[in-house]
Amino acid sequence: MTPDARHAARDAANETAAVAEVDARSLEGEATRAEDADRALAVARTRHGRVQNLANLARAQVRGTANVPRISFQSYVLARVLDEVLEAATRRFLKVSLGRYEVRRRIDSTDRRAQSGLDIEIVDRNTNQARDTRTLSGGESFQASLSLAFGLSDVVQQHVGGVHLDCIFVDEGFGSLDPEALENALAMLKDLQVGGRLVGIISHVGDLRQHIDARLTLTRTANGSTAAFHL
Repeated sequence: MTPDARHAARDAANETAAVAEVDARSLEGEATRAEDADRALAVARTRHGRVQNLANLARAQVRGTANVPRISFQSYVLARVLDEVLEAATRRFLKVSLGRYEVRRRIDSTDRRAQSGLDIEIVDRNTNQARDTRTLSGGESFQASLSLAFGLSDVVQQHVGGVHLDCIFVDEGFGSLDPEALENALAMLKDLQVGGRLVGIISHVGDLRQHIDARLTLTRTANGSTAAFHL
C-alpha cells in the first residue's frame, strides 16, 4: 500500500471513529432520556392509581363491607344534612304520634353492591323495631310528611343565615286523619303560628273550619268559581 493510500485509509478510519463516537454519545443521551421517562411514567402511574382509587371511593364504585356501607361522597354530604332534618322532624313526629314514631336514616343495605345512605325508616317505640315507611297508614304517612317538611324548614333556616321562612302552605292530607290525629296535626301547626309563621292550609275537609279563624273559601258555581274571605 502506498503512503497516500495508507494516509487516506487512516483519515477514513478517523472519520468513521469520530462519527461512531458522536453516535455513541447520542445513544447515551437517548438512553438517559428513556430512563428519565420511565421514572416519570412510574411516578405518574402511582399518582394516577391514588387519584383513581380516590375517585372510585368518591363515586361509591368500591364495594361496601359489613361495617362500611357503599356511599358516594355526594351522598355522604347529603346524609349529614339529612340527619339534621330527621332529628328536627323526629321532635315533631313524636309529638303528633303521641310519642310512638321517630324517623331515622337507614345505615345498612340489603345489597352491598348498591349505594346506600339516604334511605329513611321509621322506628316504632311501641315495639322498638324499625319499619319501612310504606307500612305507615295514610294518616301516619301524612304526619311523617308534615314533620319532615317542617324539619327541613328548620334546618334551612339554621344553615342559611338571615333567611326566615315566614309562610308555609300545607296542601291536603287532612282527610286521611282520624279526629285525634287531626287535633295533633293542628296543634303542630298552631305551634308554628306561635313562633311567628303564617301557616296556610289547602283542604276540602269541612271539619277544619272550626279550627281556622281566617279562611279563603272557593265555591264552584255554574257561572264560575267565587272566592270569599271569612275572618
